[in-house]
Parts: sequence; C-alpha cells; structure tokens
Amino acid sequence: MDQALETARYDLFTLEAGARLVWKNSTRGISLEPTGLELKRGGRWHWLAYADISTVNLSTARVGASRVIGQCTLTLRTGQRLVITNTNAAGLSDGLRDTLYREFVRDLHRQLVESGAAELISFRSGFSRARITVLLIALSAAALLSIALPAILLLVTRDLRALWVLIGGGTLFAPAANLARSNRPASYDPDRPPDLLP
Repeated sequence: MDQALETARYDLFTLEAGARLVWKNSTRGISLEPTGLELKRGGRWHWLAYADISTVNLSTARVGASRVIGQCTLTLRTGQRLVITNTNAAGLSDGLRDTLYREFVRDLHRQLVESGAAELISFRSGFSRARITVLLIALSAAALLSIALPAILLLVTRDLRALWVLIGGGTLFAPAANLARSNRPASYDPDRPPDLLP
C-alpha cells in the first residue's frame, strides 16, 4: 500500500469486461511498477503481475454523441478481462483523459517490454474476427437501407424528401464505418503500439 502511494498514478477508470451495469463507475487509479501494475478497485489497491497477462488488446468504441472511447483490454491467464479506458465516471469519453490514456498505453507497453513479460503476451488491436464480421454484415445492411435505397428513390421520384433521408442515413452511417475501419483485427509490435484515438 505504501509503495502504491509513492508511485505515479494514472487517473483512468477500469472495469471488468462482462461486469454488471453500473450508473457511475467509481473504480479508477492505476500505477505501473517494474514487474506489475496496481489497480485501485473497491477502495483498495490490488497487485497484478505482468506475467499474469496473456493478451493486450487495443480497440475503440463509441456511445451516442460521446467522443471515441479508447479501450486497453488486458486478458489474464485466468480468463478474466480488465478494461482501462479514457472515459469519465459515466462511461462516456469527453476528451479530458485522451492524453493521459495515450501516456498509459505507451508506458504500459514500455514496462511490458522492459520487464521481459512482452515475450509471452499476444498484442492485438481491433475487434475479434467474429465481432468485426457481424459489424460488417450490419453495416452492409445499413448501407442498403440508409444510403442505396434513398438514392434510388431520389433518382426515380426526384422527391427532395428522399435527399434528406439520404443525408440523414449518411450521417448515421459514417461513424459506424469509421469504427469498423479503426477496429480491423491485427497484431502489433509492443515497441510500437497503435494510437487508435483520432
């Protein structure tokens, strides 16, 4: 505990993937050490050795009008997944933690490489193949309904209401397409973690 108080901390929120829904996330605080990290959870500091991490995954998400949410997911050898984000307590990104999140991602990877733990960790970015496939199918259907159909109606009927539907469909479609583009599944070198935030 005393050691945690003497180290630099990242004021970032964490959550367990698949955990129950909460209205306000109060779990925040991470410190990086030479052989592991400490997470503040439930008002107490918990130690996590880098050797216990099997996968690091960087991805992004978006909720409504929120800015892009950066997600650094640590999958442990036990199967438990911890997500560190740039969000606020409400789970939305307001841009205030973007720089701190980038610093955390950079420093985490540097510590993993320097500790030697990176040799036994898989580094991935983007969504899983199954998730990106479902997203691409949904995007294809959305493109047909919100872009192609109004465009055909505009050409056939020359009714300007179809133009407004086309503009609205394009406005809704663009963020989802950008999300799919930035979350293509890939592996990366821990010495050069990708920056997925805009």
